[in-house]
Formats: sequence, structure tokens, C-alpha cells
Amino acid sequence: MQSELNPSQEQENVPDESMIEKSESIMPDDIFTFPPIAGFWRRFFAWLADMVILGVMGQIIAIIFSSFFFGLGPYGRPIV
Repeated sequence: MQSELNPSQEQENVPDESMIEKSESIMPDDIFTFPPIAGFWRRFFAWLADMVILGVMGQIIAIIFSSFFFGLGPYGRPIV
């Protein structure tokens, strides 16, 4: 059989330089990393700002619709 090679004639499986260059170009340049997680104080002040903004908006809505809420009787008072 001519297609078989004896151990002295076997070629090593060494990739060409062109194949190495192609495989390197396929690999992504940047590795994905997670963004840093905000610390305690940053999250605390974000929560505080949210509460102030939502509180002010709630008071404005309550003032605008207060006559409607008071017209509901005792059921409208806990809302305002």
C-alpha cells in the first residue's frame, strides 16, 4: 500500500504560519468583563435621590387631585 507511510516518513501536524495568522485574526481582541458594581454609598445616595424625586412628584399629584381624593370620603384620606 503506497498511501500508508511508515513511522519514519510520517509528517508532524505542525500548522503553517499562514494558518496561525488566520486563527489569530479570528480570535476576539477584547475579552468581555463585567462593569464594576457600585458601592454602598453610591447606591445609598441613588436611593435617596429616587425617594426625594418620587416624593415631590407624589406631593404634586396629591395637591392636584386632593379635591377628588377628599370627595372619596374616608377611603381617599390614606392616599393623601
